[in-house]
Amino acid sequence: MALLDHITEAVNRFLPQKREKIPQPLNTATGGIGHGFSNHKEDMIISKPQIVFHALQIFFTFLAMCCFAAVAGFQGKWNVGPSGLSDFVLFVTVLNILLSVFLVTIPVLYDKYDKAIRLARALREDRVQFILTGVGIATIPLVALITIISAFTQAGCKNPKNDPHAKELGDDFTNGLPGWCRTKKAGSIFLWLAAAAYIAAFGYVFYNWRRGRSVYGGNLNAARDPPFTHPEEPSQDFDEEEGDPYSRSAHPRVSDQPPRIGDDLSSPFGDENRYSGYSAPGRQSMDPYGAFNDDAPTGYGGAPTRPNVVPPPAIPGPASPGISRTMQYADPYAAVRGRLAQASPAPQPQPPTYEYPGGFR
Repeated sequence: MALLDHITEAVNRFLPQKREKIPQPLNTATGGIGHGFSNHKEDMIISKPQIVFHALQIFFTFLAMCCFAAVAGFQGKWNVGPSGLSDFVLFVTVLNILLSVFLVTIPVLYDKYDKAIRLARALREDRVQFILTGVGIATIPLVALITIISAFTQAGCKNPKNDPHAKELGDDFTNGLPGWCRTKKAGSIFLWLAAAAYIAAFGYVFYNWRRGRSVYGGNLNAARDPPFTHPEEPSQDFDEEEGDPYSRSAHPRVSDQPPRIGDDLSSPFGDENRYSGYSAPGRQSMDPYGAFNDDAPTGYGGAPTRPNVVPPPAIPGPASPGISRTMQYADPYAAVRGRLAQASPAPQPQPPTYEYPGGFR
């Protein structure tokens, strides 16, 4: 029993353990405080299905690597290899084993020893999970397909005597070909099982992504607040008191405002031919001097009667009353100023004289 306890303790030091659940308050529907909606259903640094998928990937890929290492060893023993296919399969299997170990080890290092914090934060992103899991899906099924075709179509696997090296290497080589072919087929089958584990892991990541969750739990993957959505109905205004400086003024909504005058086709200002080359006839001003005589806005009145040409301002003669160049009407004070200028000045009166007797003034 002591040995079993030591083994269990050693395993628990490495594998992630499920943490104690946080007591949930009863005042909210989500079990959180305030507006948060964090789910404490399973507070593990990595989910159990993800651990199972990575373990299956490592196991089947390791068995396939061992099988093809034996295949390469047989080829090297008889100086007929190792072939390029065997080297490629060994490279892919070792790469995917390291990748699966990486995906399991980094969250555990963060959870147990507070190490690799940046890598753990990167792994919580869904796009990183899709990329890393997609590497296994892109390589393992491809290698499994190539090796299974090679194992069932090679001439030495169908008939050992038909192998190109059977005659020069003798009977010992020919007798070893059936076992070599069985090892190659077994390695291909293990590769297909590893590919199934990678596909299952990818489907699990996609499933959690569609649900808005992550395959990693813990503090790094706490649920985020949902984005702000504008309410469909406008907020109801409170009753306002007249003269209250802190109350909001009631503004009509855009939908409640009447249409503008220019947008109504029946209005005289709503002109469909506003870009025509002629202007409408002028309108009579109520000013007796005609200060506001100008062209009417487009759409006011009937058909155009004159071209849109502005004549130059008339310059008055020396005897005519002045005309303003800005307002274009006769200045009533110009005639008064002209009369004052033409009138001759009256003689100035002499100062009074005083005469005194005795000749003094």
